[in-house]
Amino acid sequence: MNTTLRSALAALFRSTTGLFCLAFLFAGMLAAQQAPAPRYVPLPYSPPTPVQSAPSPAAAPGIPLNTSTWTALGPAPILNGQRPGGGPVSGRVTGIAAHPTDPNTIYVAAAGGGVWKTTNGGTSWTPLTDLQSTLSMGAIAIAPSNPLVVYAGTGEANNSADSNFGRGVLVSTDGGNTWTLRNNGGIFDRKSISEIAVDPTNPNVVYVAIAEAGNNGLWGSNDGIWKTTDGGATWTNTTSAITTSLQWSSIRMDLTNPGTLYAAVYGGTAAGIYKTTNGGIF
Repeated sequence: MNTTLRSALAALFRSTTGLFCLAFLFAGMLAAQQAPAPRYVPLPYSPPTPVQSAPSPAAAPGIPLNTSTWTALGPAPILNGQRPGGGPVSGRVTGIAAHPTDPNTIYVAAAGGGVWKTTNGGTSWTPLTDLQSTLSMGAIAIAPSNPLVVYAGTGEANNSADSNFGRGVLVSTDGGNTWTLRNNGGIFDRKSISEIAVDPTNPNVVYVAIAEAGNNGLWGSNDGIWKTTDGGATWTNTTSAITTSLQWSSIRMDLTNPGTLYAAVYGGTAAGIYKTTNGGIF
């Protein structure tokens, strides 16, 4: 350090202003020797927590886990089908009845295609009623105590423009190979059958829900829950005291107590759910 610089520094130390300037000078020299502070300071990096896979659903105690999927058994949609508006169409299935002991034997009732049967779990199907007086179907049921006895209700009660009326109840006693039409002396003609309930202990005791929802059907009379005790040879309207002009849409039986049944009717002041505990005397 030369003589002139030493003299200047000494003069600065001897005054307050000089001391302040000296401190500022040394601070600037120190800052000049350091790297400039960055404008953005990076945050510490933390790797993301791995996403844990959801545990597989556990079966309820005593019940095996069901991992099965659904398989289409038909009918398949018909592409470019001829209907108002175009687009794929398919036949409606209005009823299904499964054999009580053989899971591969199933009957289906098609809205406009009659009764079909499979004996191999749906791999192939056989039409059973092509030669009957109508192919319009609304319901089907198997007698639990004798699976060879099958009841098919004709006429579709779905209030659609293409729901057609029926001719009565088709009864088979040989698993659908042959059929007898029971139309109760013509009373069931041009009506629709919504549902069928068969007594689990007696194949001859059957209830059918009769409606009039089929297109061009016979309206205004003889609707109700009809019962037979002789396999369809004769029938009795068990709900005539309630209404005979409103549509009965459902009949269900308590299988542990066949004398208890529930029926549904819609339209008008009598609409609602009805119950009997004595086999049909409402």
